[in-house]
Amino acid sequence: MLCTTVVAVFVLFSLLALPPSNGNISLCNQLHCQGKRNKVTEQQNVYIDGVRGLDRSDCSRDTSPCKTLEYALTKRDSNKTAFNIIFLSSSVLLMSLMEVISNHDTFAEISISGQPNMTYIQCSNQSDSGLYFRGMKAVTIRNVVLEDCGWINLNITSGCDKSGYSMAIGFMESANITITNVTIRNSHGVGLALINSAGQIQIFNSNFTGNAAIINDSIAGGGGILIQAIFQSCTSTQTLYHIQNCSFVQNSISSCDGLYNQGGGVKIFLEGSSCSNHVTFVDCAFNSNR
Repeated sequence: MLCTTVVAVFVLFSLLALPPSNGNISLCNQLHCQGKRNKVTEQQNVYIDGVRGLDRSDCSRDTSPCKTLEYALTKRDSNKTAFNIIFLSSSVLLMSLMEVISNHDTFAEISISGQPNMTYIQCSNQSDSGLYFRGMKAVTIRNVVLEDCGWINLNITSGCDKSGYSMAIGFMESANITITNVTIRNSHGVGLALINSAGQIQIFNSNFTGNAAIINDSIAGGGGILIQAIFQSCTSTQTLYHIQNCSFVQNSISSCDGLYNQGGGVKIFLEGSSCSNHVTFVDCAFNSNR
């Protein structure tokens, strides 16, 4: 099934206008509600090579890379406002932890770049491994494959009496997200979760395949992409989601009754006073999602 330049909700999506939530999240009163960025003053580069890297260097030069993403994230410099992670090889990297990347770490922007022929990240912890970005002003991810990932966020309600939501990559209260040439597959949860995002959210040339809820009956998840806006008060935020040249194949969601049991390809929830959310799909393919 092909879709071209559509600003709408398809059969494979769920678009729900729910009553105001009881949560305390209100992105509109935060600095990044308008999707604006602060000027970057200093950047830090770290290099990772899964073959020849060593997790005892400072990772600051391509001649002395570190070996794992977990170690590289410990090298963040509190005096820098932007953090660039550069993978030097296409070898498979193992990730066994859920990595939290937030603006509390002093930097507001981050980029993760794989090799042009893709860098592979395999999650080895079946219950709690993946990436979580919170409060970031700008995030770029490119040329990366993530496989078998999934971590449980107990702060996201999902309906149908589930106690949390499982995801491979999650964004909470972050702005200006660009994902290019990324594959997320076989996650035990939703592949990509965008919660209370703002600014421009762009996803290009990416694939979401075989992402399903397979942990246990108490955890929700599954599906290619989850877009959820749960603002309590929002009068000025403008969020533009643009998804182009992407495929959604054989993704499935957790089983429960009612409207929550929809959106195997993409699920969209608009709750409370959420406003000015614009979603555009251009030349995307949906196949065998349920």
